[in-house]
Amino acid sequence: MAQMHRRVCQELGRDLRWADVLRTRTISAIAALLDGPNTEDADMITWQGIKYTYRYLKHWKAPQPIPLVLISGAFQGMYAMPRIEHLLRPLGDMIMTDLPGSGSADNLSSDYGFDFLADCLNHLLDELGIPRINLVGVSYGGSIAYEFAHRWPSRINRLALVGAATSLPADLLARRETSTRILQQGQLGSFADHIIEATMCLSPDIVIRNRETTRTLVKKILSESTPREAARYLDVQNRVLARAREPEDGVFDRPALVFTGEHDTLTPPSFVRDLAATIPGARYTSFKEADHLVPMERPEEMADLLTRFFTDQCLDNLPYCYPIETPTPRRGLVIPAQDSGVALVSV
Repeated sequence: MAQMHRRVCQELGRDLRWADVLRTRTISAIAALLDGPNTEDADMITWQGIKYTYRYLKHWKAPQPIPLVLISGAFQGMYAMPRIEHLLRPLGDMIMTDLPGSGSADNLSSDYGFDFLADCLNHLLDELGIPRINLVGVSYGGSIAYEFAHRWPSRINRLALVGAATSLPADLLARRETSTRILQQGQLGSFADHIIEATMCLSPDIVIRNRETTRTLVKKILSESTPREAARYLDVQNRVLARAREPEDGVFDRPALVFTGEHDTLTPPSFVRDLAATIPGARYTSFKEADHLVPMERPEEMADLLTRFFTDQCLDNLPYCYPIETPTPRRGLVIPAQDSGVALVSV
């Protein structure tokens, strides 16, 4: 897709945004994008005066009656993971959504927390008449999914969280002022480099599968951000620095799977394992030769793990991840907000 994007821009002399290219799924869709105003194949909905969008992808013969909802990260939208989307389609109906503050949805100030976003998802399910879902939350989307699972546990069949944690390493928290300053100065190139350094393991001594390809794509996505998209980062940052949900507030006890990359520097494995420990019976693992960006680096393996989990298959002895653990339930994992507490967070 990146090669196609470059060829189209060069040979047709068109300045297409990468985010728009991601919305295309067929040759005719690419042609329509080139021809002029292109409407998205998404529906709009409103909750408390704020508009957001969704895609309801219905399987011609759904093997499972329970739809899969996928919520992506802070710098992604509902078109941002085409490979994962394609690989998970055999599971049945899927719902992708741009909740407020992301993608094509309205902006959302930092006055609104993850509780509001969870309620937006609940509202969407009410409107669609869907009583229960399988839910995947990736990175920042994991914050929303975790909150939703505790606010509306009866609507969850199974829950998977990718690269989410109840706190962040102190050195990353200390660097948040730098990223804010770079962004306020309009230096998108420097901002992209700063985010890449925070989300990827760049040490040459550590093997990360598909690292250079992933870095190129992340750089493309961030560098082509519009001022409106970039400004949202400030609201996202303030939202994730709010006090996290106390684990005791509404215990969630549905089947859950929590994982990240073994070399994740943003939400390190030990932090992600601590999150898993707040969900009774949750299973935890980490991907070999991967960092925080597992969905981009290892889409086939990630889809395989999710498919096995949502279809209740065996998760033992998988070659791409470490043995499945069931962390001992713990309480009181959240650091007070005035110190360095954060909500379940990532980008």
